[in-house]
Amino acid sequence: MKKLTALILALVLCAAALVSCSGGEEVPDGMKLASVDGEPFKLYVPEDMSLNSGSGLSSAFSYVPDKLVISARYYTPPSEMTLDEYMTYCAEGYADTLEGFEIKSLDAAVLSGADAKKLTYAALIDSVSYTCVQISALHKGDMVSLNMYIPESTFDAYSEMAESVVTEFVLCDKAEPKNDEVTDKNTPAGMKIASDDVLEYRLYVPTSWICYSESGKAEAYYPESEKSNVTVTSYSPDESMSVSDYIAKCEEEYAETIRGYELVEKTDATVAGKPAIAMTFKASYDGVDFMIKQVSLVYSERVYSITYTAVSEKFDEHLADADKMISEFTFR
Repeated sequence: MKKLTALILALVLCAAALVSCSGGEEVPDGMKLASVDGEPFKLYVPEDMSLNSGSGLSSAFSYVPDKLVISARYYTPPSEMTLDEYMTYCAEGYADTLEGFEIKSLDAAVLSGADAKKLTYAALIDSVSYTCVQISALHKGDMVSLNMYIPESTFDAYSEMAESVVTEFVLCDKAEPKNDEVTDKNTPAGMKIASDDVLEYRLYVPTSWICYSESGKAEAYYPESEKSNVTVTSYSPDESMSVSDYIAKCEEEYAETIRGYELVEKTDATVAGKPAIAMTFKASYDGVDFMIKQVSLVYSERVYSITYTAVSEKFDEHLADADKMISEFTFR
């Protein structure tokens, strides 16, 4: 069942071809850029850290020896919200989801020259005690947060490094993502093509989603910090395989290789007139909880999977759009 692990990692890693590190910035000495295009900030981390920006998440990590993670993200409140209200909202969420959560302090701070709040808290992550820091500022309508997850045993040793990350953090304007509006005579109303002409199928997505139809792939994401996304992948098994066989192999492989894997639902479906199976499951990557809906079918002896990936709190928000993409998927 080769390539399955690589496939699922590509799905969880949030449309990597659509987001990548920017170039041309003046990078501070001894640091490198860890944020992706389009974000209202620039995150710089020490050169010896491993970047995770190719995943679509602005983050980096290292092992000290337990994993140390630095990340940044933004959140656009659905209505007017104060910074104090936002920090309360975050703390309540952590209390519900993190084992051993305990607030250590909540103080006034400064982030890239803007008034900010600094929340320091303890949590148990993968059975390791962490001291976590969130520094948030209201920036042009968005709540921008810099997050650091540092093993408690090494927190003091890395305090100077953490301070340098805060010092070099930059708030900026959002960049316009590359996007297009390609259609054909069969494009459903309110949608556009998100798959390259070289592919044997059409992936139609709502016009509000971001895509680049000449990327050589089939993928699109929603323009928000978490970049909820839909991708299409294909897999050529070494021998004839039914969709049921494929899903059974997926379940076995995912349970062994994906952190936080938990099957939520599995149902029969129909895609492009072919019998399909839809499975929704949980996964975790770099401390972020995801929900994933994967719909798979067999066509011309190849297995095709249409996969919707979102951070857990955004999954329901874009599920109707994802289901529409799946229902309109077709072979040419």
